[in-house]
Amino acid sequence: MMLYRMLLAGVLLFGFACSGGDRSSSSQVADKEPQADTAAPQMELAAPRKAVRSKGPFEQELSEEGIRFTITSPNSATKNTFTIQSEGLSARNPSFTKDLGPQQVFRAELADLNQDGYPEVYIFTRTTTEPAQGEVYAYASYRNRSYGEVYVADEAVQNLRSKTYQGGDVFELQETALVRRFPVYENGRASTDSNTLTYKLKMGETSYRLEVEPK
Repeated sequence: MMLYRMLLAGVLLFGFACSGGDRSSSSQVADKEPQADTAAPQMELAAPRKAVRSKGPFEQELSEEGIRFTITSPNSATKNTFTIQSEGLSARNPSFTKDLGPQQVFRAELADLNQDGYPEVYIFTRTTTEPAQGEVYAYASYRNRSYGEVYVADEAVQNLRSKTYQGGDVFELQETALVRRFPVYENGRASTDSNTLTYKLKMGETSYRLEVEPK
């Protein structure tokens, strides 16, 4: 009888220990599951912040005194292009398509920087990386008979690319000039100083040019 009671007690003790082990394992799984559930939304919220540019296709019409320019771009993130089409010019209304690589169009404006009474189109782009590096493309009307691309002299920026320029451009069209400002980078970081370039529209031998005015 004594041996039977000892065996029964051992069985009950073993069963209790196994039952306690099951609850401990179940508790650990329950603790881990909420962590996995909360981690997923955090990743979903963080993902959009990695996309520097997420704009859709660009399309804008610019018109002045019966002349119209339409600028369109798919604004793809890698191999992007834009197309400019004119209407209302008296002799020719060609279209031009420009390869942009990783740049996206974010703005287009009309101006008359040389004050000849005929408009120019200025198209502003920026890279999809951060800090964004800007570019400007321009097209000038030839007395409203036709129009063509303006050569943009960017030697001043190219000379700074390996030194103090890394992007952050801000463009401003003034009455007779295009002003470009960007921060000076020191040791890979933007400083409180900035560079300012002033472009003037001038007539070259065969076409218009945007040239940086000497300081």
